[in-house]
Amino acid sequence: DAISIIDSYHVDAGVFKTEPYSLPPEMPLEPKDTEGNPTEWNEIEKAVLTRRSVRNFKEKPVPESLIQRVLEAGRFAPSGGNCQPWKFVVITKKEMIDEIDKVAINVLKTMHNTYINDNSIKALEGYVKDGVGNFDPRIIIGGMGAIGKEGGLTPSLNAPAVILLLGDQRAIGAPQISIGICGQTMNLVANSLGIKACWSGFFALGASYHPTLKKELGIEPPWICISSLCLGYPKFKQEGIVPRENRPVKWFREDKDKSVVPEKSNVPQTEKQEA
Repeated sequence: DAISIIDSYHVDAGVFKTEPYSLPPEMPLEPKDTEGNPTEWNEIEKAVLTRRSVRNFKEKPVPESLIQRVLEAGRFAPSGGNCQPWKFVVITKKEMIDEIDKVAINVLKTMHNTYINDNSIKALEGYVKDGVGNFDPRIIIGGMGAIGKEGGLTPSLNAPAVILLLGDQRAIGAPQISIGICGQTMNLVANSLGIKACWSGFFALGASYHPTLKKELGIEPPWICISSLCLGYPKFKQEGIVPRENRPVKWFREDKDKSVVPEKSNVPQTEKQEA
């Protein structure tokens, strides 16, 4: 199901302090041509704007021929220094997916329970410095708390196919960025083939912590599992553009230097938005 955003998230102070002003979700700005005249979105823009993260999959298996096309899209993605620091692991074996789900759920439950007690949260202070975003209360209390509940979502989102995205830590720059570019290229191509996809860092976490499968999956130095893509056919149609935050953009032009806030779209906003 889509997530309903009732109000904006706001924190006044601390490491998770938010912007002093709200960033209400807005629909895309009207497209314009090189002369500034109204025009239409091209096909690539439409593919980017209408893509959705699907979390409700049918049991129907994804043909290997289509999975291979998704992998090829990732193989030809750009990367820092053209290092191509990726390795793909495709899992369609349900028993293995379930095994990794179980490990991930145990890790997530441990993290979630830690945030219930103030003293145990303080014990994590040393780890937070290495990755602040991983310890965001919204993720720990909300996302991690929802995963693994009876009849709820699993880290694999019950998808019939999952692609692990492994990155070589020896790569030039940050392999995480190259893997992100690679994975999103795969995501868009999957969508174009009628397969839907969703990123799952939680499933990648389970694969990384699995005591026996980790080595079999190839997750050993210098390779780390950065994320995963869950693939499958959607249970129901889930397409269309949804509002996104419109953060002000600063432009440095030849003739002026000032912050420019994009014009607001003409699409009316409602109090309750679907994300």
